[in-house]
Amino acid sequence: MNVGIAIALGSILAIVGTVLVYIFVLPEGKAEQIHPFFVAVRDFFQLKYLLIEKIFHFFYILNTMACIGIGFFLLFAKIETWYSSSSTALFGLLYLILGPIICRLVYELFMLTILLVKNTMEINAKLKGESKENLFTAKAPKVSDFTSEDKGE
Repeated sequence: MNVGIAIALGSILAIVGTVLVYIFVLPEGKAEQIHPFFVAVRDFFQLKYLLIEKIFHFFYILNTMACIGIGFFLLFAKIETWYSSSSTALFGLLYLILGPIICRLVYELFMLTILLVKNTMEINAKLKGESKENLFTAKAPKVSDFTSEDKGE
């Protein structure tokens, strides 16, 4: 398939999908009539929760585990050149100790920014007199919300 045709078909599909979501999923009156999966899709497109918190949390754990693993193996590694050999134990120890601490500090700085945004949005909503259900909530939907067994269907 030609690249231009692929881009054109993808664009047309995106436009059709957007129109369908605006007609069948996003209207407030349709909230009780749609499947729980589409309620989650609706919340996703209306930014009812933040995905960036989960993404940052994943990368924080990944980076911390990488620092521990790399630091551990650097404890036993050597840098060998044609004229000498030197141990990387000191670098491994520093990486093992300082790596997770630095990862935690960076993660907390990101989380402070996110919490600042969430609190500002909640304060603005309260000042406008919006109800509790219209306030910003940063909770991702659970998988059990999408199953029909829990809803009695």
